[in-house]
Amino acid sequence: MKAPEIKETRYCRKEFSFSYYLQKIVLYFSILLLITTGNFCSNEKTEKLNNLIPLVSQQSATIQDGCYHDIFIIHDSLLVLISECDTIYFSVYNKNTLKLITRFGKKGKGPYDFNYPFPFKTNNLDQDNKIFFDFYNLNLPTFTSINFEGIIKMGNFKGNIKSQITDKELFGPSEFNQLSNDNIAGLDNDNPNGLFLIYNKSTKNMTWITYTPLFKDVESRYLNSLYYGTLCSNGQTLVFAYRYLDIISFYDLDGKLLKQYSYSQIAKPTLSTSFSGVEDTNRIFYISSFGTKKYYLVHRAGQPWNILRDSKLFPSEILSFDWNGNLKAAYSLDYTPACFCYDEKENSIFCIERNYPIDGTVNIKKYAL
Repeated sequence: MKAPEIKETRYCRKEFSFSYYLQKIVLYFSILLLITTGNFCSNEKTEKLNNLIPLVSQQSATIQDGCYHDIFIIHDSLLVLISECDTIYFSVYNKNTLKLITRFGKKGKGPYDFNYPFPFKTNNLDQDNKIFFDFYNLNLPTFTSINFEGIIKMGNFKGNIKSQITDKELFGPSEFNQLSNDNIAGLDNDNPNGLFLIYNKSTKNMTWITYTPLFKDVESRYLNSLYYGTLCSNGQTLVFAYRYLDIISFYDLDGKLLKQYSYSQIAKPTLSTSFSGVEDTNRIFYISSFGTKKYYLVHRAGQPWNILRDSKLFPSEILSFDWNGNLKAAYSLDYTPACFCYDEKENSIFCIERNYPIDGTVNIKKYAL
């Protein structure tokens, strides 16, 4: 039986032509998508911040502005504020009454002087048997230990302020966390070989936790700004939160990534053409972090630096995790505090709020959770 003859029709040729060009279009957009995703971290899991808890102040006190950059609690009784532009670095308040107790810490090179002191981030862990609290001076090659209660009781610095010269490798880094008697973790934005470093004082060995490249074709001179962030540890887990990227990363002490969170799409910040850094028109995500024995807290902003430097009257959040990387709560504020700390025993947060228009004062605010 003769097979039916298959005739090519004008319709068949049109159908083939349409299918051919459709494949071309799909291929073109696939290539375009691959190219553009070089500017995004496409494998990041983005989550939503739900059930934000608004913080309402239960107690407040207005004090003189000292450009306070840090705040923490000692032995459930003292609230310590650290200045960066005042003539005196340390202001100590009664935590319960918010009344000033004492001020000390002049700028200089003497045995009891300081030069831009910053606290070790691990000062806030188990304080039960802790007498001295550790600081590093940003512009001096020294580590300093302070007995705040001793200064208040005795009225002098002798025996209550102890300084030692640091290893040269530790002069320059910041955000120090004491991991053990020998090991210290920190950031070094002037020598960016990775996200953060771990230094062993006995062996003088420095280990870098390297960058995870998120974007293509970024010159090395931009890396320290692009991957800048805040570091915190409880001695077993290290947490790094990026300033210009919505990423919080949990690491073990060997630098192995354990967990990672993103609450918005990861996009490449705009890099400056006039200096080696991120433009200040980019949104800031994570400003500062705070760790206690049980919890890791991080301050999440929502505006670019060129807006925040002129006004803090923009909403922000404080996220609370356990050290296993589980989000326990997310709190909202109707402003962006200059700094904050967490009182684990009372389950409360203290914040420093600047007053606008600027009048030379700030508010200490307490929030019960």
